[in-house]
Amino acid sequence: MTAKLALFEASHFTSQSLKTFQSNNKGLVNETFDWNKEDVSNNEDETQVKVLMALSNDELFIGKNHARNGELINITMKKVNILLSMDEDLDWHTYLKYINIDLKYVEEQSFNLLSKYTKIIFELNKCRDDILSFKQAKFEAITFQIQNTKLTNLNHALQDQLNKERKTGLRDSIMIANFQTLTLKESSQAFNECLQITKAPNDPESSKVSGSKP
Repeated sequence: MTAKLALFEASHFTSQSLKTFQSNNKGLVNETFDWNKEDVSNNEDETQVKVLMALSNDELFIGKNHARNGELINITMKKVNILLSMDEDLDWHTYLKYINIDLKYVEEQSFNLLSKYTKIIFELNKCRDDILSFKQAKFEAITFQIQNTKLTNLNHALQDQLNKERKTGLRDSIMIANFQTLTLKESSQAFNECLQITKAPNDPESSKVSGSKP
């Protein structure tokens, strides 16, 4: 028995074409050879064989992380029956039932993937809304900071102006107080002098003094 393992394209191959087939895809390929019956174990569902692997471009498409070119490795090949070659209705019924189960599984997986996709889209939209809210909050914070800086500068300017006004007002108050004191003193002195002049003619002693003079 000879076999060739490869990543085939979806097309029909005969046993003769398999011998000369060369896959254009990167995948698992190896030379055709005779099976070693001692390394083959059969059961109703699977056949385990030991084969010589060759991986094109060192790509590990077979899912064997430890597989390397030119190494013997144990693989499991599932037996496949071609539906078109079935003649008995029982076989058709059995395999169609399995196909129906597979289709249901695919539908479930598709639904699960769609649910995950919908959830991802929802989370993405939520993240976009959060980003917009964050940008708006950042813009408002920057605007508030600018306004706060302007108000702080204005407050400092008003404080400086108020201090200057207080100093000027205190100086003016002192000057006004001194002026009022000086004016009051001068007025009091002038009033006293005027009062003395008014009393002088009515004084007898002053009249005698003035009359004794030649």
